[in-house]
Amino acid sequence: MLAQDKNKTLLQTEKMAQALELSDKQKAALDKELKATQAEKKAAMEKARAIREEMKRDAFVARQERENKLKEILTEEQWTKYKTLEKKNTRGRKGNFQRSRDGKGQRVQGNFRRRGRLGQDRGQARDTVSRRRMVMGKRGQVAKKKKELEEKEEGGGGN
Repeated sequence: MLAQDKNKTLLQTEKMAQALELSDKQKAALDKELKATQAEKKAAMEKARAIREEMKRDAFVARQERENKLKEILTEEQWTKYKTLEKKNTRGRKGNFQRSRDGKGQRVQGNFRRRGRLGQDRGQARDTVSRRRMVMGKRGQVAKKKKELEEKEEGGGGN
């Protein structure tokens, strides 16, 4: 991977040197700067990844604590009912936000529902577009009739 990173910065340096007609000294300084920037980006990505993992752990712990508190409050029968309701409610939500992966690690569309404008689902967005087209069509028809009436009045005027 390091060789790939070096080649990437070298290639980028060469492209910029050719486009900007840089001297050898400038090329060396540019390559050094690109490598430093690349290292900073890599460090920032690692930091973000660590923060994300920490947030996941914290959320898991909070969920477990909440469940333990609920378990203390509810009876065994209520707890079972709660778990079935929770499973039923979360199943649909996960489908809206997460894409599953097939056996090869490729993303699969599944039941991932795309959202249209203003949070509408696809069917409502289509209906909105259809209504707009219908209104625009009617406006065109009205304008056409108006134009025909005006031409009729100019040409024949009355009886």
